[in-house]
Amino acid sequence: MGYSMLHIELRCWADIMVIAPLSANTLSKIAKGLYDNLLTCVVHAWDYSKPFFVAPAMNTLLWSSPFTEQHMMSIDE
Repeated sequence: MGYSMLHIELRCWADIMVIAPLSANTLSKIAKGLYDNLLTCVVHAWDYSKPFFVAPAMNTLLWSSPFTEQHMMSIDE
């Protein structure tokens, strides 16, 4: 095809993925399958045999939300 897709190139290039800080908004997008920017597209294409870590950073009220708990559990799977 003669061109590369940046999110695929990054997936192949990286040995590990660390998302720090991980906002509540980005967590929600990943958990619900909304891939509308470069970061979320790389997550979608990621080879999960490679390490993947997140460091959530948000207001304590957002962190204690049941939605946040559900989202964290879904990406942990």
